[in-house]
Amino acid sequence: MALIVVAEDDAGTLRLIQAALHLQGHAVLTANNGQSAWLEIRQYKPDLVVSDINMPGLTGFELLKAVRDHDTLLHTPFILLTSLQERRDMRQGMTLGADDYLTKPVHPHELVNAVAAQLNRQTMRAAALEIQVKDAVSEALDEQAWTLHEQYEQRLARELSEQWPGENQGDQAL
Repeated sequence: MALIVVAEDDAGTLRLIQAALHLQGHAVLTANNGQSAWLEIRQYKPDLVVSDINMPGLTGFELLKAVRDHDTLLHTPFILLTSLQERRDMRQGMTLGADDYLTKPVHPHELVNAVAAQLNRQTMRAAALEIQVKDAVSEALDEQAWTLHEQYEQRLARELSEQWPGENQGDQAL
């Protein structure tokens, strides 16, 4: 189904997340620190990222910022996981562009639902973009067809007037 990068420095939580996502049919790449996760994200361009906030290397906030600042990755759905339950921490994650925020201990069904919601949202965005592109192409083709039609009529009128001069030109020759 989807390729998901999971960044989590707690081995037990990482195994739980990996197993829950595998059961849903997702391919899961794991990293136990933010720097390794960033390398995997850049290399594999996953469909979604799940990241702990407090990790060695890069924090989840720093990882999120790196993804949002990257030209080709900036629209990648990003779910933050943390044991931090302060509203300011949640607000910081959302301000940086997190798509969802789950607190630990993470419950597999909650994680699976959050992942499904983000992947569904991504699919809907892609479908909407495809419709916009098709509409724009269709409009451009219609405009081009009309322009060509007008050019054809103008050229045809000019060529016909050159082949068969009007009555006024014939009267002047007599």
